[in-house]
Amino acid sequence: MRRRFLVKPELQLKYVIFTALLILITGVLTYFIMTHKLMTSPFTENLSLGEVTALKDEITKSFLWILFIILVGFTIQSIFLFHRLVGPIYALERVIEVMKQGKLGGRIKLRRHDQLKELASLIEEMGNRFASWIDEDRRKIGEIKKRIESLRGRVDDGLINEINEKLDSILKNFEIQSGN
Repeated sequence: MRRRFLVKPELQLKYVIFTALLILITGVLTYFIMTHKLMTSPFTENLSLGEVTALKDEITKSFLWILFIILVGFTIQSIFLFHRLVGPIYALERVIEVMKQGKLGGRIKLRRHDQLKELASLIEEMGNRFASWIDEDRRKIGEIKKRIESLRGRVDDGLINEINEKLDSILKNFEIQSGN
């Protein structure tokens, strides 16, 4: 089981920073709207300038603490969320690299809470189907070779050898593509 939370750090950090900036921008806009409403409300008309400043300072401190807590909470939540998304992306990239080398078929293992299970299932099914098709083509070529061999003595041996060489070449191509 993978326990590294930063599997693809550049991608994960990019989205964590994006989330943090969005929270900060929203927080700053909320703060300015809130203080503007406070300073222009009839409530502050009955307060002295010192009381208004003290009230604004207390609101600012409270707001900064709230913003900090929200920022930390969402950052931690984003790391966990993206871990469940980026971990499977990393696993699928590795599987596709293995498939590119010709090793088709097999099972893609994801954790219970990971995302992209449907995509992993489709890639797994695709690899298994390709492997099945290649096996079927190999079987058909084997049958063709047997039939051609049965023609020896009735057809020119040179032609039979030429056809067998071409079929062997096709079989080698399957071996290169499927890694077997």
